[in-house]
Amino acid sequence: MEKKDAFTGSDFVIISTPTNYDLKTNYFNTSSVEIAIKGVLDINPNTQMAFKSTLPVGFTGQVKNKFGVCNILFCLEFLRGG
Repeated sequence: MEKKDAFTGSDFVIISTPTNYDLKTNYFNTSSVEIAIKGVLDINPNTQMAFKSTLPVGFTGQVKNKFGVCNILFCLEFLRGG
């Protein structure tokens, strides 16, 4: 399915992409998430977007400011120790 077909008319888009963590730099590579946000906004800027990726604290607020939108949500991950 093409992005345009998937995003056009969608009420919600779940963004679930890998965010590799670099132990040396103590940094999450969130570029795939930001690319996905941009892709959704280009096609359907009014849809609600929710993350299902491992992201650093404060990331949701940062991208809301960066893209000038408020329709981005974070879905807390459940990680089980063991």
